[in-house]
Amino acid sequence: MNNSGNCSILFIVKLEGFELADKKYETGIETRKLILAECRKLFLDNGFHETSYNDICKAAHVNRGSIYYHFKQKDMIRYEILWEIYTDNKRTAEQYTSVSSHQYVFALYLMWRQILTDPKLGRFLTDYYTDYPVYVPQKDLPVFITTLYRNSLDELLPISDVDEFTMASMYGYIGVISQMVKAAPERFSLNTLFWQVLQCCFHILCIPEERTRELCEDLKQCIVNFCENNTSA
Repeated sequence: MNNSGNCSILFIVKLEGFELADKKYETGIETRKLILAECRKLFLDNGFHETSYNDICKAAHVNRGSIYYHFKQKDMIRYEILWEIYTDNKRTAEQYTSVSSHQYVFALYLMWRQILTDPKLGRFLTDYYTDYPVYVPQKDLPVFITTLYRNSLDELLPISDVDEFTMASMYGYIGVISQMVKAAPERFSLNTLFWQVLQCCFHILCIPEERTRELCEDLKQCIVNFCENNTSA
């Protein structure tokens, strides 16, 4: 008995199955991107807590099941948006310095700039500290801060040498400053704010000035070049 015909049919069925799976996978990725994009608009326009699941469903044209499939909690959406915002700034920072660790710090300068110049984005970012005022290593914002530390300051002082109390002190200091800025952003100039926060973090971490000199010199040049290219900075 010749089974070649049956084998061909099975091959075609399997091939079509793979194609359907690929399409389903691509559709899932697009749905996830859509949810993130619409949530970013909603969170910035209306506020994170003020945005309901019904608002998200209506804006993204999806049901709750689709949201829960991609994001188990609404906070997971906010966390990804936080990283999106930071990554956008990191890409900009890459245009001004070739040193990877310096790029991560300069991206923070750009985020502080957004906090001061974009009220909606500023509220979104500073509200994060309102929800996570205490340093708990496993929580979203502390994980974000710790990850940035590893990528930016680890060369100056390995994070393995920083105890939890010191990290909590630095985290708390940044939190207090963010709430001061949130209350009255017009009181602060960008450069003063950025350097004050950075130098205080160095002080809390007990990093000697001579070890930070190269980073600071590069950052100063980045800021000069950025301001020349962005007169409103």
